[in-house]
Amino acid sequence: MSKSFFVQVQLLGVEEDHDGHTVLADEMASRGFVRTIALPTREAKLPLGSFLGAADKAGGTSEEALRRAELSAKATGLGASIVVIETDAPIQTYGLPPAPR
Repeated sequence: MSKSFFVQVQLLGVEEDHDGHTVLADEMASRGFVRTIALPTREAKLPLGSFLGAADKAGGTSEEALRRAELSAKATGLGASIVVIETDAPIQTYGLPPAPR
């Protein structure tokens, strides 16, 4: 599997149902990040504020992935805490259970 970036964005001072999360998801999607990943026999939705971007779509470096996440968070008009992790095993990084057989 090729390199990917796991990005966790926590919008500060808002509840989970705040519209900023929708804006963030749309902005991140426009910058090459997804919230749903394909497991062998199903799809899994990532937790709120969690995104995955293949390196070739997310800028190629962790610094570029962070810059894109910062731009996305800025579009919400809210403060944010952002973590970027480079990974070759996104399913394990997210702690997702294996798909049922």
